[in-house]
Amino acid sequence: MKKIIGSTGLLLIVILFINSCSSQKLSKVDAKEIRAVSELKEQINKYITADEKRASLLKIADEIEQETRSFFTFYQEHNQRLSQVNTNYKATRQDFDKLIDEFNGKYENYLRMLLLKRGNMRELTNDDEWKKIMEREYSFIPG
Repeated sequence: MKKIIGSTGLLLIVILFINSCSSQKLSKVDAKEIRAVSELKEQINKYITADEKRASLLKIADEIEQETRSFFTFYQEHNQRLSQVNTNYKATRQDFDKLIDEFNGKYENYLRMLLLKRGNMRELTNDDEWKKIMEREYSFIPG
């Protein structure tokens, strides 16, 4: 009897886990990425005293946030199209390759944009300011 109850309990846990995973939807924007940009803006407001420099850095941070939102919207749409192709019995390898190539191109452009914006921000700051505002640098900007 204990064996049956234990097996049933384990099965119930597995079913609940699978159900909870499958019911989650992709958000339009990855909250972790946007939170990192928000923290960057807070650091800029906190440590950059020159108004003109602060405004320029905040403008770049806003552009990063806008591009991030745009990329994650594309990402969500890409996953939906990929799911549709995956459920299509007549889909060919070319159908998958087309979607993957499109994603890779967009992702590469997104990363290039992040690196460019990072360089622009670096040019506007001195070493001390840079260290202060980029405490989370590696959490959202590669390089």
